[in-house]
Amino acid sequence: MLDTFARQIIARSQQTTPFFATCLTLSSHEPWEVPYQRIDNNPKANSLAYTDSCIGVFVNTLKNSAAWDNLLIIFVADHGISYPEGITEDDPTKHHIPLLWIGGAVCDSVHVTDICNQSDLAATLLGAMNLPAGDYHFSRNVLGSGYVYPFAMHSYAGGFAFIDSTGATVYDLNGKRVTTDSPTPSEQRLQRGKAYLQGAIADFMTLGSVLNNK
Repeated sequence: MLDTFARQIIARSQQTTPFFATCLTLSSHEPWEVPYQRIDNNPKANSLAYTDSCIGVFVNTLKNSAAWDNLLIIFVADHGISYPEGITEDDPTKHHIPLLWIGGAVCDSVHVTDICNQSDLAATLLGAMNLPAGDYHFSRNVLGSGYVYPFAMHSYAGGFAFIDSTGATVYDLNGKRVTTDSPTPSEQRLQRGKAYLQGAIADFMTLGSVLNNK
């Protein structure tokens, strides 16, 4: 699939019009069955190794093409998994995902350590291109001067976690109790997490109402 995607990108790059393309991999997912065998007795790790090997070939193919010089490639996970074995929703690192920006369009090497959300990708990318991102209510430009309160919020079936520079709070919505408060309890983290979730649900319901009326 990534071989085909690389060919499509190279073909599109021969046109003068800028383009945006997306590809979703599913090999690092249940049932973890891939045409590759590098790590024995660990299907999850082996599937990750397979995806990694395919990405390596994909990037090298584009590097060796004329498309590379003006190309920005962004890698981001859609969610985490229960790996290593035994990790639960109580562990804030379960949903810690990578975000990589590479390609010939990247002018310098930078390691950004600020806490951020997956949803911040939109505003950060648009900000880098000097384009407005006002329609993305839940997105922030992580590289902009206005990013003064780094935090991350993730939800899962039955709970949410709120993470900032003071620590992490995980809340069980079904049990109505805090399951993780590290390194010290924080009522502020808990209330901010609840407020964010309420705001996201309200926005979703409003969007649903608008779509139903069309």
